[in-house]
Amino acid sequence: MSLALMGLCTFMCMACKNHSAQPQNDKSANVEAVEKKPQKAADVKTRVETIYKDVCDAYNSANQMELGEGMKMLQDKKFDETFCSEAWNKKLAEVVEKDNQNPGEMGFFDYDYWVMGQDFENLAVTDVKVVSFENDKAVVSLNLHNMGNTNPIKLKMVYERGDWFIDDFITSYEGEEDSLRADMDEYLAL
Repeated sequence: MSLALMGLCTFMCMACKNHSAQPQNDKSANVEAVEKKPQKAADVKTRVETIYKDVCDAYNSANQMELGEGMKMLQDKKFDETFCSEAWNKKLAEVVEKDNQNPGEMGFFDYDYWVMGQDFENLAVTDVKVVSFENDKAVVSLNLHNMGNTNPIKLKMVYERGDWFIDDFITSYEGEEDSLRADMDEYLAL
């Protein structure tokens, strides 16, 4: 064995003796530490900007593809699973289940809430602002531009799983706000 290799082995053994082994379960402690990391309003704003950059890029790319290919690419993105809260995804699954019980009918969604329309073109987001912020909850307003129209929306955000996730989409029409989560609750109660 070479002298350099023996020296390295000796160094590694001494280093190991000076450090106690950490339990394998340490990952959960790290996750907990991430979960409890203090957040700032700027963190929420950055997260929403990142989410909608991904969404806009994907939809604008899909618009350049053949219809079937573009729609499959968007489905594969799984925006809800990636960017929405666990509670949102649970509620969404309940809505989809109810829709599946009534084949041939329109179902709950008659538009795509990610683009606030049935069609999409030149999707962009501007004026992202944190309207309210408190610990693990926030409300963010933004303007969603689609097909030449500007749709002001608000997103209720929650901090979970170590990041910020969309918990509700709130639209405004003639001064009245409409919560998509509340609409889903009403639909499920029918």
